[in-house]
Amino acid sequence: MSHQHSCEVTSVYTMRIPLCPSRTCKVILLPDVCSSHFTPQMPLPPRPLGVMTLGSVTPRLWASAFTIGLSSLLFGYSLACLNTVITCSSTPCPKGSILTNLNLSLEEQQLATAMTIIGAMLGGLFASYPNDHFGRRKSLLFNNIFFLIGGVLTAIASLDSILVGRFLLGLGTGVESMVAPVLLSEIASNETRGAITSLHQLNITLGILISNLIGYGFVPNVDGGWRYVQLFVVLPAALQVLLFWLVPESPRWLLRADRREDARSVLSHLRICKKGDAAAQAAGAELVEAELVALEQELGSSMKQPTAGWKETFSYGKAMRIGMLMMFFSAMTGINTVIFYSTTIFALAGVENAFLGTVLVGILNVIITMVSGYLVDKAGRKVLLTGGTWIMLVSLLLLGSILLADGVPPVAISIVAVGSMLLYVFGFAIGIGAVQWVVVGEVVPTKIRSKAYSIFVTSNWTANLVISLVTLSLIDALGKSLASAGSSVEKQEQLGVALLYMCFAGMCVLCLLFLYFLVPETKHQHEEKAAHHHRRVSSEFAVADVDIITEVVHCVEAHGEGPVDAPADAAGKQPVSMV
Repeated sequence: MSHQHSCEVTSVYTMRIPLCPSRTCKVILLPDVCSSHFTPQMPLPPRPLGVMTLGSVTPRLWASAFTIGLSSLLFGYSLACLNTVITCSSTPCPKGSILTNLNLSLEEQQLATAMTIIGAMLGGLFASYPNDHFGRRKSLLFNNIFFLIGGVLTAIASLDSILVGRFLLGLGTGVESMVAPVLLSEIASNETRGAITSLHQLNITLGILISNLIGYGFVPNVDGGWRYVQLFVVLPAALQVLLFWLVPESPRWLLRADRREDARSVLSHLRICKKGDAAAQAAGAELVEAELVALEQELGSSMKQPTAGWKETFSYGKAMRIGMLMMFFSAMTGINTVIFYSTTIFALAGVENAFLGTVLVGILNVIITMVSGYLVDKAGRKVLLTGGTWIMLVSLLLLGSILLADGVPPVAISIVAVGSMLLYVFGFAIGIGAVQWVVVGEVVPTKIRSKAYSIFVTSNWTANLVISLVTLSLIDALGKSLASAGSSVEKQEQLGVALLYMCFAGMCVLCLLFLYFLVPETKHQHEEKAAHHHRRVSSEFAVADVDIITEVVHCVEAHGEGPVDAPADAAGKQPVSMV
């Protein structure tokens, strides 16, 4: 059934929007009361070349996003680089293993891993202050100090030096884990946010892969190769410092700091290609002004208010629960066991070349994260989240079952172990691994984002700390509890790995319940609108009817028929009929 409204047009802009992605559309700004979806009616001439459409990404935006993503690469590399050098599955240990120079006990190995997590917890918790007061850009730049110093210290053959260095790497990782995804989210348009924000997870996986490849080359073949693996972390940090002129400040942060012209300049740089004639530049300026107005509408009165305090942050009760639980389950479903101890666990499962298995995990993680970044804006967030978690659950049950079974040939165990691990990584990378950062960015408003992210990443790092501290000890304890008298040490360890993965399968079941009943679909929602849906008001969740101010009134296939009747003149504020 159709219905008619008559409203005054206040402004007119030309751009592309997802409602008709292959069409050139006239977009207008209307009073809130007029919010409604229009039926495409009138064709318009195609946009001049050189102007970004809302669903596309300019080379400048890609360059900025990938430079920001170097911090995410450091995140992944710092987490994984100890895993690749701490293995000793054969006698003697590989010539490049850290254990050839330092006789680290099991507890000391776990402590070295845990120091990174402790640093990350503290870094993530306290990063909200510089992020809010000095901006995302400066916070990201000065954060490289932790990686530069920490990378040097971890290459020194001293337990104390390694522990301090790992702690500094953790501080840098914690700050990065809340600054980089926020900045990526805030330089993207609503329509490209999924792809741009998922670069954070993509670069984390790339950092893990690079660590695995360097370890695969240096640890078995180079004396003291572990030093080179640890020292490599300095290079991406130095590169980001050199390329920092490519990193923009967040337009949202600039608007909240009452720096509208600076925000306009940033958006112009990110949204308009260098190539293009005067008409293209003029059209680009219109698009930037439209986005500025839309951002101001989304941010609303919060632009003139001080940064939200902790009490107001937690007033967004459902949004905070979604973010905290999303980060909690992303760790407690087992992915960090793969990252921290994959080489060791492959060896325990009887895989002959544990290093190669770890490299395969890293390669698959990168490829599938790229696929997820493409699908997140097309298939939707929730489909990927639930589908990926189901795949993780099946793979964990398969791996646990084969390790628990009696009489299975070692070759079969090795094949199933590698296959299950790869399938598990596929599920994580296509789902919660990449999509969690997109969803939490869309359910949290700008004014509380820094503090909310600090809580989210602290939740994640707390879970990571528990895993890093207990994984190897838990494998040992679970294996001894299940093994029969006289079982070999190798059999006890295999049973311990099996029971551990069964525990992670149970966490996947809880994660699925959380995703189905608490997490909404946020695809193509404006950030502030999605966030408003999750604010606690008088002990209930009030869903505000926040109107989207951009509406389609005229669309045409870009290669279709010529224009017909011209649209009403905005300057004359002609009534527009909505069907």
